[in-house]
Formats: sequence, structure tokens, C-alpha cells
Amino acid sequence: MLLCLVPMLGCSAPQLDRSRPKKLNAGADHNASPAGPAGPAVQGVWPKKFPFRVLYLVRHSNTVFNRYSQIGGQIKYDPLDSLGFKERVGIFLLLRNEPIRAIYTSMQRRSEMTAAPLAAHLKLKIIKTPGLNEFSGGVSEGICYSLMGKAQTTDEGVACDQTSDDPLVKRAEEFLKKENKRRFKVGINYRWPGGGESIVDVDKRLDKWLRTIPPALEDQTVAFFGHSGTNRFLLAKLMGWDLLSAARVRQGHTQIWRIERKGAGTLELRMYLGGKWVDCPGPPILHKGLPCLRKYGRTKPKPAPAKTEVRDLDQPAKPAKPVQPAQDGKNPPSKGGMLGKKPYK
Repeated sequence: MLLCLVPMLGCSAPQLDRSRPKKLNAGADHNASPAGPAGPAVQGVWPKKFPFRVLYLVRHSNTVFNRYSQIGGQIKYDPLDSLGFKERVGIFLLLRNEPIRAIYTSMQRRSEMTAAPLAAHLKLKIIKTPGLNEFSGGVSEGICYSLMGKAQTTDEGVACDQTSDDPLVKRAEEFLKKENKRRFKVGINYRWPGGGESIVDVDKRLDKWLRTIPPALEDQTVAFFGHSGTNRFLLAKLMGWDLLSAARVRQGHTQIWRIERKGAGTLELRMYLGGKWVDCPGPPILHKGLPCLRKYGRTKPKPAPAKTEVRDLDQPAKPAKPVQPAQDGKNPPSKGGMLGKKPYK
């Protein structure tokens, strides 16, 4: 059913000259004049295919919600955890000497916290925009991925979901599980109830925001600090990829995309992965993601930890078994081996 939605992908974009490039990673000719005068709604650098010289597309660093494997969505205050603060130092060291002229973040605190040291070093004011916000997850925000059936590889992720016998909580759990299965059948137009966004909604939001970027940033180096969900579809828009194919693209917290315009009409996409920059020459493959990630980013999956038993601190602990006192100064009899079958003398 998902495949039948592919022809509809172009319906969400404005009726502008957004034809597909002939080569992989080829954008529209930046130096070519547009076909006719731009309308009054076109105020910024967009809809030129790729107006910047270089764009760094960064995901925020690890957060408390990431640590416990919860859905962050548009929750505004999801602070970085101890790993996240180290990751943002690494991002700072990687980008501090780049000629970045503007730094954009989302309205979520985790995005701004990640960009703050770099912006301070470069003496740039962070530009916060709702255009880079993560997907609105509606009622799914804050829910543990383990409840949704996603296998967890950390103790925190396994122990994330708290069980309850409350009938209303049970009803909520059943609804969330059922809705999580339904969204894959609906496809790119699915929205979580309670104010959620669809892939098409986010694509339109990104298109609208790109139009507000000032022409002064043309041919400059810029950095966008966004989110895993939104960044993949922003990358698809800039590179001319299908939305449905981009849905399987993943970006880690220290995996940074770098898009550079190489001459007229050609884009070079690279990713900082595993301590080095690697080339990503092709578009994503449906249901598989980017070939460069499959080639360089494949790691051995960690075995799932044993199920952690969480004791209710409000309940008294089980009393320890009493130790049998020693007889005649000797140790108490053992229950194992031959001594457990004969009387101890």
C-alpha cells in the first residue's frame, strides 16, 4: 500500500520548476535564471535547488529521552545527558574552524543546547525557527519505544516502560500499540492523534521555511541543527529524493551531513561517520536507506540485556531467610551434595 503513495509525493510541493536532476546528487543550476519572475511569496533563497556553498546538517546531541528510548517529538525541554554534552564538544571541535556564517536551530531546547558552544565561538547569534522542529508526535510523545515493539539494547531502554493495572492505562497501551501498526499502513499522510504531523505536513513546513532564508546567505556556509525525523526530509528536499525512500534514512547524534555545491548543477554529499568523512554518492533505496550508511555504518548489534526486575520502593523488601546457627562450633549442614542426603553428625 505504501508503494501506491509514491506518485502522490509531488502533490505536496508548489507548482514550481522542481524537476529531477539527470545525475545522482545533481541539483538545479544555481547560476541559471529562473523561468519567469519570482512571485511575491518567494522572499528568500528558495526555491533555487541548492543556494548555499556548503551546508552542515547536524542532529542534536544525546538527550535524557534518547537515553531512556522515549519519543521526544516537539517536547520543548528535553535536556542533553552526560553523553550528549560530550558529543556536542566533538561537534564543536569538528566545525569550529569552518567559515560558517549562520546557525539555525529548532525551537526545541536540545537543538539549541547542541549549537550553543559553536555559535559562541563563531560569535554568531542562534536563529531559532519552528521550521526545523521535530515531527509533532501528538499522543505518542514521551512514550517508550519498547511499548511500540522496538527491540532495546540498553538497560535503560528495556526498563523504560512502567506497567500499571489501571484500566485507563491499559486502554492507552492497547490504543498506542494498535495505532503504531496502523500508521505503517496509512503511509506518508499518517498523523498521530492529538496534534501529530504527517511526512507531507513536514515537507510543506520545510518548503515554507526555506523561502524565508535571506538572499544574503547565498553562496555562504551555513549550519542547521535539527532532528533525526526532520533532517532526513530536509535532506531529501535539497537533494531531490523521494519522500518515501528518505523515510528509512537514519542520522546518529554525531553523524553530520555535509552538502557542497560543486560547479553548476552538481552536489556532493558526504557524512561524518565513525571519525571520518565518507562519500554518499547515491540516493536512498526504498526500505533500505542510504547505501553509504549500509556500507560504512553497519555495526554488530548489541545483545539485548536481560530483563531488569524493578522493585517497587513503596513495598517492603522480602525478609532474608534465617541462617541456621552452628552446632557444637561447627558450620551448619549443607543442602547440596551427599551431605544433603544424610543426617549430619
